[in-house]
Amino acid sequence: MDWATGNYLLEVTYQQNGKTLRQSAVIRLRDAKFDTETLTISQQKQQEGATDTTALLRENRLLGAAFRERKNGSYVTGAFGHPLRNTQAPITSPYGVQRHYRDQAGRPLYSWSHRGMDFAAKRRTPVYAVQNGVISVAEMMQVNGGIIVLDHGQGVMSIYSHLDALLVQKNQYVTKNALIAYSGNTGQSTGPHLHFGLSVHNVRVNPQEWLGKKW
Repeated sequence: MDWATGNYLLEVTYQQNGKTLRQSAVIRLRDAKFDTETLTISQQKQQEGATDTTALLRENRLLGAAFRERKNGSYVTGAFGHPLRNTQAPITSPYGVQRHYRDQAGRPLYSWSHRGMDFAAKRRTPVYAVQNGVISVAEMMQVNGGIIVLDHGQGVMSIYSHLDALLVQKNQYVTKNALIAYSGNTGQSTGPHLHFGLSVHNVRVNPQEWLGKKW
């Protein structure tokens, strides 16, 4: 978003127990510096269609529709959990990194900002729901690989991708810490890991700020 740095007043109106409540806070917007990284996509992945931009556009349309959904109520109870049992799993690629993709010959494919975080995870590591919610998306996609979008209500959704196996279905209700998938190396991926993201009103935010926190 093209916003100038500085202080902004945030005002929130919400319903609770039949009453309309309001809260406000001052938000300070400042410059952020993000690292860059170059990733090489294997020939096999390209042959599988993991870099197919037409497929990516199709997937983005489907995911965009899911991220724009709004459930008035919230399924959230308590603090957000962690998608892996090993809560100290190394972060191999943080949120906001500027990624430059190349083929094996070093030719540029495309570039974009990493809108989630990657955890080191061997193939078929159990993946858990970070909070209660309803499954909005559960599909094996060409670029995103196996992906689950879990709707926690009020525009908050968690995202799990490049999964090896999906254990849930669309519209299924799951509870926090429920086993929902196994991590993998599917889609546009350079090795086994778990990509984890958070969408708030169709804006991908830093998911690390949500883990273990109560909102």
